Amino acid sequence: VDDIVNMEFAGAFDISLDGKWVVWVKTSPDTKKSKRKTNIFLSSTEVTTVLEITRSTINDLSPRFSPNGSRFAFLSQREKAKAQIYLYDIRGGEPKKISSV
Repeated sequence: VDDIVNMEFAGAFDISLDGKWVVWVKTSPDTKKSKRKTNIFLSSTEVTTVLEITRSTINDLSPRFSPNGSRFAFLSQREKAKAQIYLYDIRGGEPKKISSV
């Protein structure tokens, strides 16, 4: 049973239009809170590069690339309110909140 509870999963894959990047969600156990957490990763399809974009106990979900592939949007509940849309530039930096619902 512990093996199943402690499993990690990958999902919600989105590939940039140029095919060079894949953004995806890793679901893993948060043993301190007895629940699961999701974080966003960015992987290159050309070299062995995997970047952990978000790292928190807040769930980050549903990443989708912009049409030109330079950024991606995702949902997050960082402010403990309703999920908001955040935008991340794949050149680096911090995700920027672009909605207020």
